[in-house]
Amino acid sequence: TLPAEVMAQTQHPVDSTAIKRGMTLEKVSLLKEGEQGVVIKGQVIDEDGEGIIGASVFREGTKLGVATNIDGMFWVEAPVGCELRISYVGYKTATYTIPTEPQDTIVKLVMDEEVMGEVVIIR
Repeated sequence: TLPAEVMAQTQHPVDSTAIKRGMTLEKVSLLKEGEQGVVIKGQVIDEDGEGIIGASVFREGTKLGVATNIDGMFWVEAPVGCELRISYVGYKTATYTIPTEPQDTIVKLVMDEEVMGEVVIIR
């Protein structure tokens, strides 16, 4: 189990102006054939509240996923109760469980100090 600060934080409004500023969002289905889902709009942010560009948002146990846009935004449809795995290089992976009702959400990722300590810079 991940620390509480890594877990997805829900019921926070997603800034609709961020959607307008960034790349156009298109809803991506993470459903398998025959499944019904819930639509989730979200934003992946860092510890300073800045959107993380290109973070991976994948349905756990599948290859179904999407990358966040320039503002860290994503828009997916996934089945109730499934887990999304949200990750980005240098940050701890977070999980988010799809709720029973559509909602906007913010997922805060925290730096992974162990990974950052292993980075080697070559000139």
